[in-house]
Amino acid sequence: MVVPGKFLAFHGPRDTADLRGSLPPSAYIQIFKILKVSTIVRLNEAEYSRKTFTDAGFEHVDQVSLDTSVGLF
Repeated sequence: MVVPGKFLAFHGPRDTADLRGSLPPSAYIQIFKILKVSTIVRLNEAEYSRKTFTDAGFEHVDQVSLDTSVGLF
């Protein structure tokens, strides 16, 4: 999901390869810089090291109380 200039959401990267085709965090750094992403909020379980993003200059936050369920209205 993309809200131009405000919000980008996707299923997070993984440090380890899997059958779903997940990419490592380093694969997203250049595109996030192009899109001017400044802060990454992890909404799922930790499946990657935040260090890759923080070393690249991004702020990284682990959510603790945000309800990430999707409701249909």
